[in-house]
Amino acid sequence: MLPALTRARRAAGNASPALKFVLMVGIMSFFADDCRLDMPRGPDPHGQRFEGKERVREALLGRLKGIPDVHYGEVEHHASGNCGMSKWLLTGTRSDGTPVRVRGCDFYTFANGLVTVKDSYWKIVG
Repeated sequence: MLPALTRARRAAGNASPALKFVLMVGIMSFFADDCRLDMPRGPDPHGQRFEGKERVREALLGRLKGIPDVHYGEVEHHASGNCGMSKWLLTGTRSDGTPVRVRGCDFYTFANGLVTVKDSYWKIVG
C-alpha cells in the first residue's frame, strides 16, 4: 500500500494541473470514506484536521496548488500491522515563488486495506 501511494504522489508532483486532478482521484481510492488527515501546520497541536474523503481530497489538492512543482524524493516506507510510515524529502516552489525543501514523514493507520488516518509532519530545512 505505501509504495503505491508514493508512486501516485510522485506522479502527481510531476504532472500538469489537469492531470494532477485525475491523479488525486486515484490517490483518494486508497482512502476510506471516513478518513482523517492531520496537516503539519494548524491552530491545534495536531495541526489542521480534515475529516471525510471529500475534505481530505480538497486539502491534498490544496497542497498541490500551493506547491505546483512538488517532488517527493528519498522515500522510505515501513509498515507493521495496521500502521505505516513514509519518510521523504519534499522539494518544490510555493505559488509565491518561495523555494521549499523539507524533510517529512507521514504516519498512516489502515483498516480493511484503506487509509483511515494520515498524520503528516514536516521538518523545515534551511
